[in-house]
Parts: sequence; C-alpha cells; structure tokens
Amino acid sequence: MANEDLVSWNAILSGYSQEGNHGLEAIFVFIEMVGEGMGFDHASFTSAVSACSHEMNLELGKQIHVLTIKSGYGSHVSVCNVFFPTYSKCAVTEDAKLVFQCVNDFNVVSWTTMNSIDEEDAISLFNEMRLDGVYPNDVTFVGLIHAISIRKLVEEGEMIHGFCIKTGFLSKHNVCNSLITMYAKFDSIHDSIKVFEELNCREIISWNALISGYAQNGLCQDALKTFLVATMESKPNNYTFGSVLSAIGDAQDISLKYGQ
Repeated sequence: MANEDLVSWNAILSGYSQEGNHGLEAIFVFIEMVGEGMGFDHASFTSAVSACSHEMNLELGKQIHVLTIKSGYGSHVSVCNVFFPTYSKCAVTEDAKLVFQCVNDFNVVSWTTMNSIDEEDAISLFNEMRLDGVYPNDVTFVGLIHAISIRKLVEEGEMIHGFCIKTGFLSKHNVCNSLITMYAKFDSIHDSIKVFEELNCREIISWNALISGYAQNGLCQDALKTFLVATMESKPNNYTFGSVLSAIGDAQDISLKYGQ
C-alpha cells in the first residue's frame, strides 16, 4: 500500500511540476509528503527539483539536494539531470559542475545539458561524451554550435559542420538554423547560404536565420529580398519582422552616415 501511496503522491507532484505556472503548488505537495513521512524515489525528487527551478527557489533546491544524497539518489542520473539546469538557472554554475561529477552513468541528457551550461568547455565536453560512448542528438548539436558561435571558434565550427554531415544531422532544421547563424557570426554569409540551400524543406525559422544573417553582415538589400521571397513560401512570424526591421534600420543608418 505504501508504494501505491507514493505513486499517487508522485502523480500529483508531477502534474503540478510539469505545469510551469504551478511550481509553488508542487513545492507544497512535496513539503506535505515530507510531513507525512513518505519515502521518496527518483520521480519524487525530479518533480520537486523541477518545481524549485520554475520558482527560482535555490535554498529549497539545496535542501532537497541534501535529502537526495541522504536517500541514496545523489548520483541518480535523472535526478542529477534536473539539478544541472536548476543550479545554472539560479546562477550557481559551479554547483552544477559539482553535481555533474557525481553522476554514476551519464546519458545524452546529462552531456547535452552540461554543454549548454558550460559553454567555455563545450568542445572538450563533447569529445568526452564521444569517448564515453554516448551518441549525441540534435539538441546536443544546437547547444554546441551556439557555444562555438559565441566564442567565434571557426575551425571547431567547420569540424562540427562536417560531423553533422557525416551523421545525418543536417536533416534536422534546428541544427541547420544554428549553422546558418554560426556562419553569419563568423562573417561568412556565403557558407550560411550554402547550408540554407541544402535544406529540403524550408520553414520560417530557417528563413529568419538567413534574413538575420544578412542583416548582421550589413547586407540589408539581400535581407529585404530574402524577406519578400520568404513571405511567398512561408508565413512570417514576429521574429521575421524583427529581423527585417533591423535590416531596414541598418540601411537607414548607412544612408545617413554617407549622406545617400
């Protein structure tokens, strides 16, 4: 009966924690579970920590962390995977790294989350991930490409692009969009265009990435032309209009600067 009770409590706890605006209710449920003397499992802790993340409640998150260790779940991969983004979101990245070191058996979520948190070491983490025998997913590459873009690591960016080609991840739109943006930030818009042209099906987010890339490289007319073509093939969204307005603003600045 105790196990059935725990399943019921976990169902309520999970229901609240999965709703982003009910984190406080999830925390109250967890506190009530503690008061009732309930035992916990990894599902209980995962939901409770997620709720702390939603509410940015670092103090309670740390208390739950101590409880997970005492309960024997301090190195459980699914529990640790939730602690990474919680500590990062609360601006204690070093604590996230410490938790990462405690995990017994990393999975793709573990590596991918740490890649997005520790952007400075993203390349080395990716290499360690491969040595660990964990196969990446598209989210892994999106985070990795973002880290490379920020630091403008051109050689590493080209290497990851090649890896995406070999492993078939160029079929993933989110990966291609990050590559388009990456090359634009490298001031290599021609490579952005090449990636864009290799897309079999172009969604509006892909058009947005290219329009934004043109604008970032001062190619305002190309951004406007691409916007017109995009509106004929896809339905624009707020980001589309934001990108083209940015390009128009840049074009006006150039005109004023040179008196054109």
